[in-house]
Amino acid sequence: MTERQRAKEEDVRKKEEAVFIVPILGALLLLPPLVNLFDIRTLLFGVPLAVLYMFLVWIVLIACAIIISVRMPRAKSQVEPGADPVTSEGRRDGA
Repeated sequence: MTERQRAKEEDVRKKEEAVFIVPILGALLLLPPLVNLFDIRTLLFGVPLAVLYMFLVWIVLIACAIIISVRMPRAKSQVEPGADPVTSEGRRDGA
């Protein structure tokens, strides 16, 4: 395997790991102890700071998911176009 292929596989692996990190980070950022840090009587544009924090986290998570999905390589199709669909047991659907 060439150095270029190894580097490409490592990049793909890092992107796949990011897919798992984003939801975990989102769950941690939305835990009550962190949300309670912003639960003060301050209003920003008439909206409580805790609500703005939660929406900001939500928007950032969506943006991260979009960025990761755009940068992830497309999965190669397991079934060639025009081929008969086969069940997981190796038989055709009608058999």
